[in-house]
Amino acid sequence: MENRNDPKTRPESADKNETAAQGLALTTRLMENYGLLREYAGKDTPGSQEAPAGDSGAILDMLRRSREDTALVVGEIDQALAAVRVAAAAGGYSYKVEAFERRYIRGQTYEQIADAVNSGRNSPRRWCDEIMRQMAVRLFGVNGISH
Repeated sequence: MENRNDPKTRPESADKNETAAQGLALTTRLMENYGLLREYAGKDTPGSQEAPAGDSGAILDMLRRSREDTALVVGEIDQALAAVRVAAAAGGYSYKVEAFERRYIRGQTYEQIADAVNSGRNSPRRWCDEIMRQMAVRLFGVNGISH
């Protein structure tokens, strides 16, 4: 009997679905923390001169690299969101992007969004899920497409 969890006998499509789910999950985590990531990336790293030798220098180097990596990720998110905005404007669904930005950038609840845009209770969640899937593809390409 074949074990679907055994990497040797697991169907390739299962691996692709798992990778896509990971891309979508990572996109969701990034967006849930977008404000903090943006704030962190914008801060100056202490000791912007050459780091001292020893443990403190290694820590400062690690902090500097982390801040640079975070700034790159925030830039990628900003570019992906800009592309989604353009597609939404062309497709006539800018209201979905507005709901997404209210949720993940401004931190509003789905209920607050529904009240603000005068929609049904479940609509903002569906709209945000749809935009999140588009963001996952724009950030992770084929690894962001889930079934």
